[in-house]
Amino acid sequence: MNDKEFYVPIPCLLDWLRNERGVQDLAADRMSSLYGGLRQIPTDASSVFEALIDLSDTKTLYKIPLITPVAMASCIVENEKVGRWKVRIGVYMNRLLPEVLTSSNLHCVMSSLDDDSYIVTEPLHIPPMTNDAVFESSKYPIVRLPGLTYDDDIDEDDMSTSSCEEKKEEDDAIKDPTVLRATRVSKTISPFTPKGLLKLIENTGTDCSQYPRLAQSLSSYLKLDLMLHQQHCLCWMTQMEHLDGFGINSIIWEEREFLDGGKYYYSPALGQIRLGKPPRTVGGW
Repeated sequence: MNDKEFYVPIPCLLDWLRNERGVQDLAADRMSSLYGGLRQIPTDASSVFEALIDLSDTKTLYKIPLITPVAMASCIVENEKVGRWKVRIGVYMNRLLPEVLTSSNLHCVMSSLDDDSYIVTEPLHIPPMTNDAVFESSKYPIVRLPGLTYDDDIDEDDMSTSSCEEKKEEDDAIKDPTVLRATRVSKTISPFTPKGLLKLIENTGTDCSQYPRLAQSLSSYLKLDLMLHQQHCLCWMTQMEHLDGFGINSIIWEEREFLDGGKYYYSPALGQIRLGKPPRTVGGW
């Protein structure tokens, strides 16, 4: 049987999850994958609760809560024993939230939304790519959330003398102020920097199925056979000229509707919300 829903403060839920014996997060280690797996956002219960608490704290830039979360919990009883608890959270946004720019906490909350809790009226438009990478992407820099530890992070204090080459590469990376200020590890960068954003939307090979048609249309101007990377470049620039929605901005921004009316614009890459409509822009970068 399903019991009635009860209002529960989110700090109590977080404390209960961390300290109560026998309580297990069924969403433990859950991650939201963006841009073909280049970006992973933690969406387990603890991460979501912490993000909600932070955004609803009065100790913000504006000294007021940026969101008002309301958590309702219901117990699902199985075989006369408590089987599991279901927590439903409604989030009400303060109009100042779109002014905070990037926020890892906002990114966590937005990435954990159920698919049926929002309406996308203009989706992202990503340029088509090949199934198999044609061009090899550099291993570094790695786009990571600041402050989190990953398996492939390098521990500078535990670096052996045999890794002189890696140490040299890391020293070179430290010279880059964007990398140095982004995270605690020099070979990782924040997705909230220009370099991190460009890394997320990096193209390792575009769809060249239209190249014969393009080559025919340019035959009176183009007298040389293009090399492979030049063919990809031509097709990619053509795609950037004809992207739907907001054009190039649709790679980053999508249009959504609030459940109670009105529209907003969300960037999964940046973790930003805006109330103003992005301008339509086209052309190669």
